[in-house]
Amino acid sequence: YLAVSTTLAERMAIESNIPPADITVLLNAVDVARFSQVRTLPARPARALFFNSRHDDDSPTVSAIREATARCGVALDFVGAPFGPVIVRPEHVLPGYDVVFASGISAIEALACGCAVVILGRTSCGELVRSDNFDRLRRVNFSIAVNSPPPSAAKIAVELERFSAEDAAAVSARVRHEADFHQSVDTLVGI
Repeated sequence: YLAVSTTLAERMAIESNIPPADITVLLNAVDVARFSQVRTLPARPARALFFNSRHDDDSPTVSAIREATARCGVALDFVGAPFGPVIVRPEHVLPGYDVVFASGISAIEALACGCAVVILGRTSCGELVRSDNFDRLRRVNFSIAVNSPPPSAAKIAVELERFSAEDAAAVSARVRHEADFHQSVDTLVGI
Protein backbone atom coordinates (compact mmCIF):
# COMPACT_ATOMS: atom_id res chain seq x y z
CA TYR A 1 0.00 0.00 0.00
CA LEU A 2 1.18 3.47 -0.84
CA ALA A 3 0.26 6.75 0.87
CA VAL A 4 1.27 10.36 0.12
CA SER A 5 1.49 11.37 3.78
CA THR A 6 1.88 9.97 7.26
CA THR A 7 -1.67 11.13 8.00
CA LEU A 8 -3.07 9.09 5.13
CA ALA A 9 -0.96 6.08 6.10
CA GLU A 10 -2.36 6.18 9.64
CA ARG A 11 -5.89 6.55 8.32
CA MET A 12 -5.44 3.61 5.92
CA ALA A 13 -4.06 1.45 8.73
CA ILE A 14 -6.95 2.23 11.07
CA GLU A 15 -9.88 2.34 8.65
CA SER A 16 -8.82 -0.65 6.53
CA ASN A 17 -7.04 -2.67 9.23
CA ILE A 18 -3.81 -2.70 7.23
CA PRO A 19 -0.61 -3.43 9.18
CA PRO A 20 1.44 -0.19 9.25
CA ALA A 21 4.49 -2.16 8.06
CA ASP A 22 2.61 -2.86 4.81
CA ILE A 23 2.18 0.85 4.03
CA THR A 24 4.90 2.87 2.32
CA VAL A 25 4.80 6.66 2.49
CA LEU A 26 6.01 8.34 -0.70
CA LEU A 27 5.66 12.07 -0.26
CA ASN A 28 4.39 14.20 -3.14
CA ALA A 29 6.99 15.74 -5.39
CA VAL A 30 7.22 18.49 -7.98
CA ASP A 31 8.80 18.67 -11.41
CA VAL A 32 11.39 21.37 -10.68
CA ALA A 33 12.23 21.62 -14.38
CA ARG A 34 8.62 22.61 -15.07
CA PHE A 35 8.50 24.93 -12.04
CA SER A 36 11.85 26.48 -12.91
CA GLN A 37 11.06 30.14 -12.19
CA VAL A 38 11.88 30.94 -8.57
CA ARG A 39 10.93 34.40 -7.40
CA THR A 40 12.80 36.66 -5.01
CA LEU A 41 10.38 37.86 -2.36
CA PRO A 42 10.12 41.43 -1.07
CA ALA A 43 10.70 42.31 2.59
CA ARG A 44 6.92 42.55 3.14
CA PRO A 45 4.25 40.61 1.22
CA ALA A 46 2.08 42.64 -1.13
CA ARG A 47 0.22 40.02 -3.20
CA ALA A 48 -1.43 36.78 -2.13
CA LEU A 49 -3.18 34.01 -4.02
CA PHE A 50 -5.88 31.64 -2.79
CA PHE A 51 -5.01 28.50 -4.81
CA ASN A 52 -7.66 25.90 -4.05
CA SER A 53 -10.85 24.46 -5.53
CA ARG A 54 -12.34 22.99 -2.36
CA HIS A 55 -13.67 26.22 -0.85
CA ASP A 56 -16.63 28.25 -2.03
CA ASP A 57 -16.45 32.00 -2.31
CA ASP A 58 -18.54 32.39 0.86
CA SER A 59 -16.82 29.75 3.01
CA PRO A 60 -15.67 30.76 6.51
CA THR A 61 -12.08 30.04 5.47
CA VAL A 62 -12.25 32.37 2.48
CA SER A 63 -13.92 35.06 4.60
CA ALA A 64 -11.23 34.81 7.29
CA ILE A 65 -8.43 34.96 4.72
CA ARG A 66 -10.02 38.00 3.06
CA GLU A 67 -10.22 39.77 6.42
CA ALA A 68 -6.66 38.83 7.43
CA THR A 69 -5.08 39.91 4.14
CA ALA A 70 -7.01 43.20 4.25
CA ARG A 71 -5.75 43.82 7.82
CA CYS A 72 -2.19 43.19 6.65
CA GLY A 73 -2.49 45.31 3.50
CA VAL A 74 -2.01 42.35 1.17
CA ALA A 75 -3.93 42.20 -2.14
CA LEU A 76 -5.70 38.85 -2.56
CA ASP A 77 -6.56 37.00 -5.77
CA PHE A 78 -8.39 33.70 -6.21
CA VAL A 79 -8.02 30.77 -8.59
CA GLY A 80 -9.86 27.49 -8.62
CA ALA A 81 -13.17 26.16 -9.89
CA PRO A 82 -15.45 28.09 -7.49
CA PHE A 83 -13.77 31.40 -8.39
CA GLY A 84 -13.78 31.18 -12.17
CA PRO A 85 -10.29 30.70 -13.55
CA VAL A 86 -8.71 27.28 -13.22
CA ILE A 87 -4.95 27.34 -13.60
CA VAL A 88 -3.74 24.96 -16.29
CA ARG A 89 -0.12 26.12 -16.03
CA PRO A 90 0.46 27.12 -12.40
CA GLU A 91 4.20 27.47 -13.09
CA HIS A 92 3.36 30.66 -15.04
CA VAL A 93 1.05 32.15 -12.38
CA LEU A 94 2.56 31.28 -8.99
CA PRO A 95 5.81 33.27 -9.37
CA GLY A 96 3.72 36.46 -9.43
CA TYR A 97 2.70 36.09 -5.78
CA ASP A 98 4.43 36.63 -2.46
CA VAL A 99 2.10 34.42 -0.39
CA VAL A 100 -0.03 31.50 -1.56
CA PHE A 101 -2.81 29.85 0.45
CA ALA A 102 -2.72 26.20 -0.65
CA SER A 103 -2.36 22.58 0.44
CA GLY A 104 -0.90 19.33 -0.85
CA ILE A 105 0.73 19.38 -4.27
CA SER A 106 -0.47 22.95 -4.84
CA ALA A 107 1.49 24.06 -1.77
CA ILE A 108 4.57 22.19 -2.99
CA GLU A 109 4.32 23.86 -6.41
CA ALA A 110 4.05 27.30 -4.80
CA LEU A 111 6.99 26.60 -2.48
CA ALA A 112 9.06 25.44 -5.46
CA CYS A 113 8.36 28.82 -7.10
CA GLY A 114 9.76 30.67 -4.08
CA CYS A 115 6.41 31.77 -2.65
CA ALA A 116 5.67 31.79 1.05
CA VAL A 117 2.80 29.36 1.72
CA VAL A 118 0.07 29.34 4.35
CA ILE A 119 -1.44 25.86 4.59
CA LEU A 120 -5.13 25.37 3.89
CA GLY A 121 -7.34 22.65 5.26
CA ARG A 122 -10.78 21.53 4.13
CA THR A 123 -12.43 23.70 6.76
CA SER A 124 -9.66 25.90 8.12
CA CYS A 125 -6.39 27.69 7.54
CA GLY A 126 -3.14 26.76 9.25
CA GLU A 127 0.47 27.76 9.55
CA LEU A 128 2.91 29.60 7.34
CA VAL A 129 5.48 27.04 6.14
CA ARG A 130 8.83 27.92 7.67
CA SER A 131 12.14 26.20 8.29
CA ASP A 132 11.11 25.37 11.86
CA ASN A 133 7.89 23.51 10.89
CA PHE A 134 8.91 22.24 7.44
CA ASP A 135 9.66 18.62 8.45
CA ARG A 136 6.34 18.19 10.26
CA LEU A 137 4.29 19.80 7.48
CA ARG A 138 6.12 17.89 4.74
CA ARG A 139 5.32 14.54 6.41
CA VAL A 140 1.60 15.41 6.35
CA ASN A 141 1.74 16.59 2.71
CA PHE A 142 1.40 20.26 3.67
CA SER A 143 -2.12 19.78 4.96
CA ILE A 144 -3.90 20.25 8.26
CA ALA A 145 -6.27 17.94 10.09
CA VAL A 146 -9.89 17.81 9.00
CA ASN A 147 -11.00 18.52 12.56
CA SER A 148 -8.87 21.68 12.89
CA PRO A 149 -10.36 24.70 14.64
CA PRO A 150 -12.48 27.05 12.54
CA PRO A 151 -10.54 29.70 10.62
CA SER A 152 -9.66 32.89 12.43
CA ALA A 153 -8.71 36.11 10.69
CA ALA A 154 -6.61 37.07 13.72
CA LYS A 155 -4.61 33.81 13.59
CA ILE A 156 -4.14 34.08 9.82
CA ALA A 157 -2.89 37.67 10.25
CA VAL A 158 -0.38 36.41 12.83
CA GLU A 159 0.89 33.85 10.30
CA LEU A 160 1.21 36.57 7.64
CA GLU A 161 3.22 38.66 10.11
CA ARG A 162 5.67 35.74 10.42
CA PHE A 163 6.55 36.24 6.73
CA SER A 164 10.28 36.27 6.09
CA ALA A 165 11.70 36.52 2.58
CA GLU A 166 14.92 34.86 3.75
CA ASP A 167 13.16 31.94 5.40
CA ALA A 168 10.85 31.47 2.40
CA ALA A 169 13.92 31.30 0.14
CA ALA A 170 15.45 28.63 2.39
CA VAL A 171 12.21 26.63 2.38
CA SER A 172 11.97 26.92 -1.41
CA ALA A 173 15.53 25.68 -1.86
CA ARG A 174 14.78 22.76 0.43
CA VAL A 175 11.60 21.82 -1.48
CA ARG A 176 13.44 22.04 -4.78
CA HIS A 177 16.09 19.65 -3.41
CA GLU A 178 14.01 17.22 -1.33
CA ALA A 179 10.76 17.16 -3.35
CA ASP A 180 12.28 16.96 -6.83
CA PHE A 181 10.10 14.47 -8.70
CA HIS A 182 13.04 13.10 -10.65
CA GLN A 183 14.54 11.83 -7.40
CA SER A 184 11.28 10.01 -6.62
CA VAL A 185 11.18 8.10 -9.89
CA ASP A 186 13.52 5.29 -8.80
CA THR A 187 11.55 4.85 -5.58
CA LEU A 188 8.27 4.82 -7.48
CA VAL A 189 9.58 2.30 -10.01
CA GLY A 190 10.81 0.11 -7.14
CA ILE A 191 7.39 0.19 -5.52
